[in-house]
Amino acid sequence: MSPEPGGKWPAFVAVFLVALAVRAAFLFLLAPHASTLFPSLSSAVGMAFDGYRAIALQVISGHGFAFDAASGPTAARAPLYPLFLAAMYFVFGTGFWPVLWAHAVLGALTCSLLYLLGRRMFDRGVGVLGGILLAFYPPHLWWSQYVLSETLLVFLIVSTFLALFILVQSPSVRQAIVSGALFGLTALCNSMISFFPPLLLLVVILSRERRHRYLRSALVMLATMAVVIMPWTVRNALTFHRLIPINWSVGWVYLKGLIMADNYVNGRGSDLARLDDDSTEEIIQILRSHGFTQTSYQEKRIAISRTMCVDYEEDRLLKRLAVERVMKNPFLAVRKFVVNLGLYWYLAIRFQDALKLLNFTLVGFALLGLARGAWRATGARLLLLYCVYSYFSYAAIIASSRFVVQIAPFLTLLGAAAIASLARRRTAAPV
Repeated sequence: MSPEPGGKWPAFVAVFLVALAVRAAFLFLLAPHASTLFPSLSSAVGMAFDGYRAIALQVISGHGFAFDAASGPTAARAPLYPLFLAAMYFVFGTGFWPVLWAHAVLGALTCSLLYLLGRRMFDRGVGVLGGILLAFYPPHLWWSQYVLSETLLVFLIVSTFLALFILVQSPSVRQAIVSGALFGLTALCNSMISFFPPLLLLVVILSRERRHRYLRSALVMLATMAVVIMPWTVRNALTFHRLIPINWSVGWVYLKGLIMADNYVNGRGSDLARLDDDSTEEIIQILRSHGFTQTSYQEKRIAISRTMCVDYEEDRLLKRLAVERVMKNPFLAVRKFVVNLGLYWYLAIRFQDALKLLNFTLVGFALLGLARGAWRATGARLLLLYCVYSYFSYAAIIASSRFVVQIAPFLTLLGAAAIASLARRRTAAPV
């Protein structure tokens, strides 16, 4: 791509190099020696979570999309990140260092793409500042050290909203296809975003002005997203004889969230590790009491700890039991939602006080940016809609500060708009 007037590509490269240097320093210098440099700090560079690595190893060994050869195929996890890992393992071997380098590059690209989004939405200065702030945002760095989908997911989210904003600026069938394809890939990485495009379509339909300008693009975008997801849905239908658009685990996650919120409110835990362990133990007991596992408690505990999910029929049971709990006492769902509105920002294994300060400061600057004029930008309202959608969706299901990284780029960009506005005001003030 050739440079355009205004020289956006030099800044794109500069943001990328800064972010890459920060990630390389964290992943390969700081994190591996964290406990030596800072006795109160510990990390686990290269640790795999949620069964992604196990699936990837089965894929490259020829056993298909499964946690292990004996258990058979699964759809408990969205497919994109395990397939990304499988490609990395096939080319570079099964060590975790190439994966971390890929995370570093994807994280740096995310910062550069955020710069492009900020440049289009506001101006060059806001874009650069937003990209640099995200480059140093600690949770985005922290989660990149694990074999976990967050780094790829955030890259896809920012890519998708850059394409979507270009579509908003210049509606076209071609750009709608690009946006829809990116929405589809993002959903195949994390299905939580799946209902956001239909929400956008509803917004377009309800507005006469938007309906005239964007309806065709919105329909094409939604259809393209469905086409991208469809092959995986067909695979699931042929394999499991069930309609599973992306993955199961709704029952597991929702009941787990109910238990965690209940335990937190009743003082049986105040950090993610304790709440997670206790909720997992309760769910194992539920499964065993309903005859779903004949293995020992410890064997089941190890199996679930490795994958952080359950089998399809087990998930259906947990979904039914969760619904029964809520139907019996609807207050539980309301209470969980309200409690999770807070826990979403800081529920973690460690650094909870620091996360509170960091994330609430970030939210404060984002709100200030909106108040100081960013709200007038269509793109800013679009980002805010997604942030609210993601925030409320997780609050309704399960909370963890890990999920904040999915909206942090957009909060960072709105915060950068606030800082730029304050700087311009100071510069314009009479001496």
